Amino acid sequence: MSLFIKCRVAIDNFTANINESALAILARVNWLYVRLLFITIGVAPQFFVTSDAVPETLSLTWQFLPVVLLFSIVGLLFIIGLQAFNPMSAKVWLLPAWKHNPFDLKQPLQFFHFGGWFTLVGSLPGFLFALMSENEEGMLIAAMQASFGLGILIGLRLSALIYHRKFTNA
Repeated sequence: MSLFIKCRVAIDNFTANINESALAILARVNWLYVRLLFITIGVAPQFFVTSDAVPETLSLTWQFLPVVLLFSIVGLLFIIGLQAFNPMSAKVWLLPAWKHNPFDLKQPLQFFHFGGWFTLVGSLPGFLFALMSENEEGMLIAAMQASFGLGILIGLRLSALIYHRKFTNA
């Protein structure tokens, strides 16, 4: 056996062991705590944002909220529809849950589930500060963010109904 082939076999064995150990580590991770940690890290800085950060030329109205909600629902359904035919995606998807890895590229709904909750929970500091300062623009911006997150979560429920053949336990 040549030296090249021996090196190649050694490298293949080494990378196989690394991949197996990384998968074993990922299988033991409690993804609920990882998701909650990321949401906390993402929301915490918003407690330090001042109302001066809102641009003065912002011309949004409350009538725009249903547009944001519908856009996020339809947009998510379109993206999930594309993923349903993506050959790199898993053959069968898991229903979105807090216990699954949100960064698994073969399970796209897990990421959107995490993102929807991240966006929805991220709007809470905006609501809190808008209520404390009686700032209607701040309330509107927080409502837009909440509407977008809620639209993502509604879109996930609808995608489980529309693409039910792609899911387990659906």
